[in-house]
Amino acid sequence: MDFRDVAMAVAAAVAGGLALAAAPARSFAAPLDEPHVGGMVFSGPTSGDITSIYWNPAALGLVGGARITVSGTLRVSRAAIDGATGPASAVTVGVPVQTFIDPVKTALGPGGFFGAVLGGDRFTLAAAVFTPFHDRESFRAGPSPDLDGPTRYHRLDADLRHTTVLPALAIRIAGDFRIGFAPGFLFSTGRLRFDEDVAAAGGGFGLPKNAARYDLSSGQGLFDSSFSFTLAGGLYYRWQSVEIGASYSSRPITDVDGVRIRAGKTTVERPAIGGGGALPCPAYQPEDCTYAEIVYRLPDVTVVGVGWRPTLNLKLEAMARWLTFSRHDRMDIRLSGVTLRFSGLPDHIVLYRGFKDVVDARIRASYTPTRRLRLGLALRAETSAVPRRSVNPAAIDGFKLQPIGLAELRAATWLVLTAGYGVTLMPRVNVTESRFDPSLAAACEATGDDLRSPACQARNQGLARPSANGSYRRTTHEMGFSMTAEF
Repeated sequence: MDFRDVAMAVAAAVAGGLALAAAPARSFAAPLDEPHVGGMVFSGPTSGDITSIYWNPAALGLVGGARITVSGTLRVSRAAIDGATGPASAVTVGVPVQTFIDPVKTALGPGGFFGAVLGGDRFTLAAAVFTPFHDRESFRAGPSPDLDGPTRYHRLDADLRHTTVLPALAIRIAGDFRIGFAPGFLFSTGRLRFDEDVAAAGGGFGLPKNAARYDLSSGQGLFDSSFSFTLAGGLYYRWQSVEIGASYSSRPITDVDGVRIRAGKTTVERPAIGGGGALPCPAYQPEDCTYAEIVYRLPDVTVVGVGWRPTLNLKLEAMARWLTFSRHDRMDIRLSGVTLRFSGLPDHIVLYRGFKDVVDARIRASYTPTRRLRLGLALRAETSAVPRRSVNPAAIDGFKLQPIGLAELRAATWLVLTAGYGVTLMPRVNVTESRFDPSLAAACEATGDDLRSPACQARNQGLARPSANGSYRRTTHEMGFSMTAEF
């Protein structure tokens, strides 16, 4: 490969990365996690490529020379909610949900990845930009004004993004024992739209005319984001034909217990019983007069894996991730604004989550029939982050299985192309005893808002919302493509 080839490869990779960075991001996950950081490729804690910066920074030490990788994922998800009928239900009609992610427009959001690595015998340096946590979903409105947004008390729209810039260092200590470090810089933005009951004065809780509509937004630009740190480290060891890798990545380190999204572009619509329309701003502050902060927790991530080469051309791998989503118990929203203060609208809202820890286990077999081609089959199984009673339109989740096919082609001595396809199947989740109960709001009000009462305690957890009883199902198709230039 001559200098012209190198220059063209660098230009193509950098242009791809800039295109990803410049495009508007769209994201989707349930809940929050991106399961294929680096794309649909041969990634893992013993993989030894640029994606190891997430899976196990110590395995970066297996990379020799310089590489630049750009990847994207096309994702189409179809979910459906068949809700229980009746005044106590927030989901009174069948609600289809479809999410489409274009790899050209996802920017460095879900499935988007841009990284570079420079490897030597003793030390390896790397850096990457990707989005390990995200949540984007929109629900179709109901067939009539009275059913406008049948999921409205749980969610109408969400676009929560957490993009990380991650430098890393891998060091070979002795033989094939390596350690790695990756301090991260996390940038958080988001938008969240939902309805909130104001009072029972209009005839009862759960009626559309008594609900205010909150649209909380930080904007999605770099300068709209909130900043936090993460810390990650890993170990890698190879003994003959067996490889072992393990890594740990911390939850965001901030001045609050979780991430904070500063929603300075927030609007609130008054309930119909209060006149309706957007909450006005005072004359001296004609716009952006309502401010909100959304605080919630992200998980720690632990990854372990083992690889075995029974023959030179065959590699068998098993790996698992443990995500401490049990920390994500709620979203805490606090609002401020002059007109909000005098409107009687809630300025402290809690959205209940009540997640539990997730275990994501994978097995993979890869075979290299020729020097230029590698083929792989994988199976991923993931436990649900949401207990059955807590499943709702804002958190549709259950046990999932995903078969995956992978292919890698060395198109030139300096260029490697990888493609993968997987379909995620989530069996139907039937919720018959939802934790959400709209009667809790009236029961708490009847006690004079006595915080010692069980009803008020449950309301303050965010459980005083219409029931989410119903049937939930989802199928997701993913197709990924990755390009790596080697020098």
